[in-house]
Amino acid sequence: MALFFIILISISCFYWLVAMANALHFFHQEPLPSTFTPPISVLKPVRGLDPGAYENFSSFVRQDYPEFEVIFGVLEQDDPAVPVIRHIQEDFPEKRILFYVAPPLGANRKTAILSHLVQMANYDYLVCADSDIRVKPNFLKTLSAFFRDEKVGLVGSLYRSLARNIWSKVESLLISTFLIPSGVLGFRLFGLRYAFGAALAFRRQALEDIGGFSTFKDHVADDHEIARLVHKAGWQVLLAPCVVSNLLNDVRWSEFWTRQLRWMRVAFVCRRKEYPGILLTFAFPLAIIFAFSSSFTPISLWFLVVSFGVRLTAGYLMAELLDHREMKRWLYLILLSDLFFVLLWVMAFFSKRVSWRQEDYLLLSDGRMLPVENGGEYREEPKI
Repeated sequence: MALFFIILISISCFYWLVAMANALHFFHQEPLPSTFTPPISVLKPVRGLDPGAYENFSSFVRQDYPEFEVIFGVLEQDDPAVPVIRHIQEDFPEKRILFYVAPPLGANRKTAILSHLVQMANYDYLVCADSDIRVKPNFLKTLSAFFRDEKVGLVGSLYRSLARNIWSKVESLLISTFLIPSGVLGFRLFGLRYAFGAALAFRRQALEDIGGFSTFKDHVADDHEIARLVHKAGWQVLLAPCVVSNLLNDVRWSEFWTRQLRWMRVAFVCRRKEYPGILLTFAFPLAIIFAFSSSFTPISLWFLVVSFGVRLTAGYLMAELLDHREMKRWLYLILLSDLFFVLLWVMAFFSKRVSWRQEDYLLLSDGRMLPVENGGEYREEPKI
């Protein structure tokens, strides 16, 4: 049994060393020249009011870019974000800022809005970004540079989560020290066939080749499926060393758990074959189990210290690379984030329901969602 744990923990520590070396190489690559600046339509699906909404929205309006438009979309006219959008339009009269109320389309509200916003967009290059995302003034220039290559159909970006209370900090650590380095490693080793959905850039033709956003009207992982189908259609899918921000603010325990379980279920459904392999990233939790099961023998304690050191180093490095320096002050919570990650990994095997924006869904094996009524019955979405 001891040999079993020693092998697993050793593999896991080696994995994190490779992931760190790869992340360093990825983030220090030479930036592409920002001379290719075609007109861009920025699509902003909005539902509800996120913390710092005005600053998030206006960061897309303040882009250092020659020609672009920003199109906001909501599902209902009385959405609490509407006054903020109107405020943005008043504060930037010189910018082309549009607003649209999108009718329902499917279980995935985000793609329902996006499918309508695309029809309003005037340009052949599209950027879609979640409502809680904030970007730097060079964001559009950074992404547009990749489309100089006519084979590129989609470009993804990375993100960091700005946190305040304990659960938002644990969530930020999960994103920054697990999701991001693993995603970058997968891109560098195998090519990108998935995407981080916080902010994506498309060539319109690539999106049309896969049927547009309406194709994903019921899918829980629209970002993953879009990238997979764009790649399947013969386009290149790339990842830019560009980091956007989202503000988590104060996250309640219930919010943390439901959101992370939904994301883990997405990983289970979309990458079912690779999912068990996540076990090999659990260096510190495996070392804890080894220490307890062996009654804290010297070798188990040695592996416990080494695995903790590796994970702490990975956290520190990612804080530097993501320019997320405040995360260094609460890296000690990486112990908690690692343990929760294991628990979520196990739960995803058995959980069939997910929650998204206070709505419950049954998640089918192909990634489609069925809305659940309060009584527990499944319902069909209204047709348009």
